Amino acid sequence: MAHVLADRILETTSSAGLGAYRLQGPRPGYAAFASVMLPGDTCHYTTTDNLQWEIGLATLLPDGPSLARTEILRSSRGEGVPIPWPPAPRAIFLTVPAAELAALRTLGGSDPIDLAGRADGALLTYSADLNSWIASNVIRQQLMDGGNF
Repeated sequence: MAHVLADRILETTSSAGLGAYRLQGPRPGYAAFASVMLPGDTCHYTTTDNLQWEIGLATLLPDGPSLARTEILRSSRGEGVPIPWPPAPRAIFLTVPAAELAALRTLGGSDPIDLAGRADGALLTYSADLNSWIASNVIRQQLMDGGNF
């Protein structure tokens, strides 16, 4: 299964408690998680009711669809602490946590990052001279073709 990064993925959920998030469809102008993920794929998410928030790693379930809370990274209640949500609508969206970006940045040097062990040679390499990440041709082509990872 793949770890997915994608833009403009935003849905509504009203799931209560500490279980999986039942996805209720994308908000206008956005796409659904299931439009870029297959069951078993993972992504990072943020969910918020504009008062409380939770950031974590989720796995797309095949049941309609839902996102299972695979790991809670942090929330408005603390590191690794899940929010026991009341049954009310709130936003849930695909994100890249700041810690993940910082980890990529600190790798630096000429060591390429193999994207999830992909056999097609998709690599990211950090260029200190350019102070940026450089994608391999495999990544560039997949992006031009409208693919996701």
